[in-house]
Amino acid sequence: MNYEKNRKKYSRNRQRSGMSRVLPCCLKQNGRNAEKKTAVSELLAPAGTWEAFRAGLENGADAVYVGLEAFNARALARNFSMEEVSELVCQAHSRGRKLFVAMNSLVKERELPELIRALAGLDAAGVDAVIVQDLGVWRIARKYFPGLRLHASTLMNIHNRLGVVQAWNMGFQRVVLAREMTLEEIGIAVQAAPVEIEVFIHGAMCFTYSGMCLFSSYYGGRSSIRGRCVQPCRRKFTWGRKKGTFFSMNDLEGIEFVHRLKGAGVRSFKIEGRLRPPHYIASVVRAYRMVMDAPEDDREALVRARNLLKESLGRPAGRGYFMSPRPVDAVFPELTANTGRFLGRVIRVEGPELLVKSRITPEAGDRLRVLSSKSDQQCSFRCKGIRKAGKPGFFWVRGRTFSRGCRDGFLFRADLARSPLPGVNTRGYTRRLDGKGLRKLMEQSRRTAGNVIQKIADSSMRTGKGRRSGSSRGRAGGRGSVENRATWIKVDDLKLINKVTAPWIQGVIVEISRKTLNQAKGRKMKGLGSWKNVIWSLPAIIPEPDTGFYEKAVRQLIRGGAGKFQIASLGQAALFRRAAARGWTRRGRLVLYGSYSLNLLNSQAVLAAVDIGVDVPQLSVESDRANAERVVCALEGIHVGYTVYGYLPVFTTRMNHPDYQAGRHVVSPRGEKFFWRRSGGIGRLFPEKPYSVLNRRADLVKTGFSEWIVDLTNRPGSERLPAKIFTNSGAMGSLLKGRNFNFRRRLE
Repeated sequence: MNYEKNRKKYSRNRQRSGMSRVLPCCLKQNGRNAEKKTAVSELLAPAGTWEAFRAGLENGADAVYVGLEAFNARALARNFSMEEVSELVCQAHSRGRKLFVAMNSLVKERELPELIRALAGLDAAGVDAVIVQDLGVWRIARKYFPGLRLHASTLMNIHNRLGVVQAWNMGFQRVVLAREMTLEEIGIAVQAAPVEIEVFIHGAMCFTYSGMCLFSSYYGGRSSIRGRCVQPCRRKFTWGRKKGTFFSMNDLEGIEFVHRLKGAGVRSFKIEGRLRPPHYIASVVRAYRMVMDAPEDDREALVRARNLLKESLGRPAGRGYFMSPRPVDAVFPELTANTGRFLGRVIRVEGPELLVKSRITPEAGDRLRVLSSKSDQQCSFRCKGIRKAGKPGFFWVRGRTFSRGCRDGFLFRADLARSPLPGVNTRGYTRRLDGKGLRKLMEQSRRTAGNVIQKIADSSMRTGKGRRSGSSRGRAGGRGSVENRATWIKVDDLKLINKVTAPWIQGVIVEISRKTLNQAKGRKMKGLGSWKNVIWSLPAIIPEPDTGFYEKAVRQLIRGGAGKFQIASLGQAALFRRAAARGWTRRGRLVLYGSYSLNLLNSQAVLAAVDIGVDVPQLSVESDRANAERVVCALEGIHVGYTVYGYLPVFTTRMNHPDYQAGRHVVSPRGEKFFWRRSGGIGRLFPEKPYSVLNRRADLVKTGFSEWIVDLTNRPGSERLPAKIFTNSGAMGSLLKGRNFNFRRRLE
């Protein structure tokens, strides 16, 4: 692979994408949200270390967000202890800045006491906001720590106006929008509700919608939404006969859209990068501060800012989804997924030294990285010295003992030896909290946490009397065979409904689509006896242009007598709240079921789902068996569902590319095979083998789930369903085989 040639090709393609095209206008300002237009915009910087924190503040950040040592989506970063966070709050406040803390990972049941202690500590420390993903964290914070300001993380997958409205209904003060939204869609979201809107303006991009990635967890138990992602999207895959980094997104660079977004009413501009070095933070924050403070027509400021961004040592950058739902400059499979500035090629390896051909000479102390030209392997090291070689443009780099695999590799500079804060007096960052004050604060938080833990324990000991449940079968926590469970079959084709005749099958879950709605017109039910035994299911992703179709479909179904629906994202709860308010229902009440994509992993999250209107929540498919048992045990009287079979998408994305061809196998570097499907503007990557825990029937029964979902959607076209699975419960376990996912192992 000729790396330098491909970099030039990337630059040409970026120019062809239309950097100078006219931007789409956002919707006009209305009276309700007029105050958003005049609010002062905020520049929000990341920090994973003390030096990165100082780099952000000294270069113009209005606020900094950090993570604790636990419960954040960057668990691999160094992060901060509670004592350090308390000190960071003092340092930020003394300079008139703010400090936010990301608690944006999913929490397992046994981690709830530690979570409560963390929330109590943050409340006592006086942090300016907590960024949350887990509905359980939201419920505990709202109920027991009302003084904490809550921001809805992008991992909540709020990707349309429905999600913004629902977050506002739940009391969030700010919503961090999904990175997959266009400028026009962001403008619509800003006007949806009187809540602050935050957008990612710069940094790394995930291939999949945030909160929807299962890849890292499916093949190794390391959940991306618990901060343990091993970034499989950055690897080289084989697609048909081609090989490349098909799922590695270029970084986002939205500096040219700052003033347009300010005009639309966006409150906060967020820079991604808690794993990035201080030099990166300093360069990027300074660049965006320069543009935000300059007049909109100041092109010179934009040029200077872009020159600063070139020095930040990030990946190749593009405009993300701001201009189009199908960006042309977001993925270049022929490029490496490496961060840093490309320096040159490794010619020879001799012990602790590398002979490098390059026009740029690094400095002693620089952080360097060698990427193999033949695989995804790489090695990082600190440069210990430079000595000249015999020819111009060649030099020796001394570091660690290198393997032969480094030969012919690519050398990158990942970080600089020099400080990102030249000439800045760091003495002003001396400790502001004395030992006595810190001990008093920690003792106060421990007492508060103890009281909250006891209140929740007392609450869980009470019966579930009065809890709502939409299921007519099974009892949460009960024991018995599959026939004593409420088993649902999920389909995307109504032709399969007539095959479902077994009395132990509660009913059918039908995906709402144009196809199924057309099939339902004038159709008579045979196997199930009535449309009352049908749950109509919404997709996890509904892009803003499609919200009108689904609103109309739900309204028509309700008026036609449908009473059961399944929601797959947070914002869809707002849709049914509106349905009840507008009197769409003819008789009775609606019963809402939850999908696994709501990411419920603990009992408090399940109760939160009930609080927002979900009658039968469903536990996340990422849960291991031990955690599932603890959750169900803590929820007496609540019916909890669980998907026991299905083809689960490991990637769910808005991204499209000419190389993404359905019908061709996708193979990972480890030999794992996948197939690709795209419909409704959303692409999904599925494992070749399905997920199934039907062979663990005894364990499932012991766990106590009252609702079992057998998902028959998204099957490969060549796969045929044996007729026995609809009539013989014993045949399901033997015929619907697959991977157990995390059920038999421990979820990290």
